[in-house]
Amino acid sequence: MIREVRQSEHYQLRKGERGKILDLKVPAVTYQGYDWKEVEPKLKDAITERLFNLLRSFETKQTAYSGKINRVFLILRPRVVKDGKEYPVTLHAKYTKYDAETKKTTLVDNYGEAYVLIITDNALVTLLLYKEEDTTQDRLEAKAKDHLRREKPDVADNPMKVMPTSGYDFKIDIDELMKGKEVALSQAEISKEELPYKVRTDYRKNGDFVHNTYGQGKIVATSTGAQGQPDPRGRLDWVDVEFKKPYIKDGKVLFVRRIPNVYANAYWLRKA
Repeated sequence: MIREVRQSEHYQLRKGERGKILDLKVPAVTYQGYDWKEVEPKLKDAITERLFNLLRSFETKQTAYSGKINRVFLILRPRVVKDGKEYPVTLHAKYTKYDAETKKTTLVDNYGEAYVLIITDNALVTLLLYKEEDTTQDRLEAKAKDHLRREKPDVADNPMKVMPTSGYDFKIDIDELMKGKEVALSQAEISKEELPYKVRTDYRKNGDFVHNTYGQGKIVATSTGAQGQPDPRGRLDWVDVEFKKPYIKDGKVLFVRRIPNVYANAYWLRKA
């Protein structure tokens, strides 16, 4: 039977909370030549508009999602495109969490790269914001089940089904988004605080590499060789880092991530 989808109170709450993007992060290389203060609000607006249009399509459609089945949809994963290369966008939102011990509700930070929607018995149950490594089918199912056990135990033990969702990669070409907003390179300086990692003088093999998202890892290779010295620009094209937390790519479990366009301390010294 075809029925209209209902919106649970929990979904409406999480939509209002997780749908409000407080700030976001993209690799500094993606907005080189632009003022980040102008880039960020444009990215936020584009992603927010896309998210709410997608949610509206679920809220208004007639569906046959009946039965006690938790259906998990990966609905949106924004990607910034620069010079033909795609880069992830890390979104920051906050949501309310009730502490049973203190009997108080607090705001909790939520960082992630993908929005996930759960529907049960024709009802929109919740909206989630997940890390990119949690968007494989196995991880989606496990994370969604764990979340429901904590937040919606009345439906947590229902059968779980990860639904195929096409078009969830939302690609934003930064040059098209910022057309006409170019600034001189001298005005588009990148500060160390804007970068998602701790800047080093060099990135020699076996040295520590601290990343805001991936944690601490060991350098295994660089674009300039084992010594990891920056080029005349004060940068390296890439640094390969082995982190403790694995991720899945093309069905393989990997620990090494390639960090592109890495800045060294020399970049700022040469401009002093």
